[in-house]
Amino acid sequence: MGIPILEKAKKEIKTNIIKNKAKLAGFQYHLLNDRDNTHKNLIDFRETLLIIYADSVTSNTNDLFVRLQNWSCAISGELLEQQLSIEEVIEEAYFSREAIDLLIKEEANYYELTIDDFYAIISSFHTTVEQAGQLLGLAYKKGHTKKTKVFNSKVRELSTPMLKLTESIGFFPLIGAIDNDRAKQLMETALTQGSELKVKYIIFDLSGVPAIDEWVASQIIRFVTALRLIGIEAELSGIRPEIAQKLVGLGIEFKTIQTFSNLQQAIDHVNHLKTAQK
Repeated sequence: MGIPILEKAKKEIKTNIIKNKAKLAGFQYHLLNDRDNTHKNLIDFRETLLIIYADSVTSNTNDLFVRLQNWSCAISGELLEQQLSIEEVIEEAYFSREAIDLLIKEEANYYELTIDDFYAIISSFHTTVEQAGQLLGLAYKKGHTKKTKVFNSKVRELSTPMLKLTESIGFFPLIGAIDNDRAKQLMETALTQGSELKVKYIIFDLSGVPAIDEWVASQIIRFVTALRLIGIEAELSGIRPEIAQKLVGLGIEFKTIQTFSNLQQAIDHVNHLKTAQK
């Protein structure tokens, strides 16, 4: 039997990231021209990170996390020594995300992957990027405790992107625990990006949220209510069976919000609504 289409696509994505790592490593570089040694060292660090990102497409082992830890410790020392700005520090984890997102989309289209397969690949990549940002933040904070609050705010903003699936549908993955500060940030990001991307629907995916209690549920309802005020309808995907059971046990209901177990179901429902409105 031949190699499954999904595995072919993953292998091609990994190969293309590694093949283009030199070009990607030099993307959006803002360091001053007189920092020659810093430029070379950080390019090397970027290429190392790109190889880890490439491996994240085909591997889910703990080895990736260990490699990210080693990378963040090594690069943070260079960044602290050069006294780079917070913005320059953050770029070292997120500099290539948009370019790799585009590469993944192109290969997904070429191999005609399903929405679920496409999401599985891009979610694995985004999770690795977020881990890189968080680990770099922890390493960097040891030398810059006074800048911690500003740094965390910027990391959170960059680690919550909205993907535009179609002209009218936005996809907003929620990953990790949601506390009060993060809830405010998520609300602002959803409203701002929803308006900027001019979408009519946003699908919030909850598969990456470890636990949903009454407080978290109330925040999600606030997101949806706020979006409706600016003309955007929201739906929820990724409601796992154990989460659904817990919500029922707590007496929590999303009465006015459509919920689905996976992303494809949510997309199909939105497309049905669009068709019915024509």
